[in-house]
Amino acid sequence: MYFLGVKIFEKSRQEAQKQVAIFLSSDEQHRIFTPNPEMIVDAEKDEEFRRILNTGRLNICDGMGIALFAGGKVQRIPGVDFMFDVCALCQKLGNAVYFLGSGDKEVLHEAVKTVERVFPELKVVGSHPGNDLVMRQEHKKTTKKESKKITNQLVFDKEKNDELLAEIIQAGPDVLFVGFGHNKQERWIDQFLAELPSVKLAMGVGGSFDYIAGKVQRAPRWMRTVGLEWFFRLTQEPQRFPRIFKATIGFLWVMIQYRRLKIKG
Repeated sequence: MYFLGVKIFEKSRQEAQKQVAIFLSSDEQHRIFTPNPEMIVDAEKDEEFRRILNTGRLNICDGMGIALFAGGKVQRIPGVDFMFDVCALCQKLGNAVYFLGSGDKEVLHEAVKTVERVFPELKVVGSHPGNDLVMRQEHKKTTKKESKKITNQLVFDKEKNDELLAEIIQAGPDVLFVGFGHNKQERWIDQFLAELPSVKLAMGVGGSFDYIAGKVQRAPRWMRTVGLEWFFRLTQEPQRFPRIFKATIGFLWVMIQYRRLKIKG
């Protein structure tokens, strides 16, 4: 199904796991993205980001708000949990994995150690905290009735990025987990996946490495179940208020506007 123009996988977590197994046995390259309310808000204003999200072969719903407004048509599957599902399949099928992102060597090291403890037979062929990526943003508004549209460009050091690509190619992973944060990671995957011939599956994992390493505490299960994870994160990381506001109030406003247009149309 499409939710505000973004493709979302409708079936269960078990069916999503089956899709991953199919991807891993394929000779093609596949992308897994994890749309959440904040990403939906960004995609509503950024057509290029929406296009990139819709190149995902498996877009799992990583937000209670999406699941609620979708009327029960989709199941929420937390990205960090599904990342572990993919690791379990890779261990079972013998596929090699590479961890890219977090921006912090120590955090990434702890995350990789944790994954290796959980999956002792998983073939980890490398890790890299990633290079500095900057989003250059432009706003444009063509008419009074239109909301502002955003154009983003990923800015990076080409020489360092080429070295990173060469390192990944040398490692030869089947699966690449990319944790640059949403929008950056999806754009990087869209731009460079084709240059990594061994990679059958690239997955954007956002802040999963921080959770796995224990740098950031996850909300209690009951809060995640009832959709209050945002409140827990706000109490733990008050500096995230602008992002949490976008993912809650901003998302709700986008939904209200969409419903109004739907009624008028």
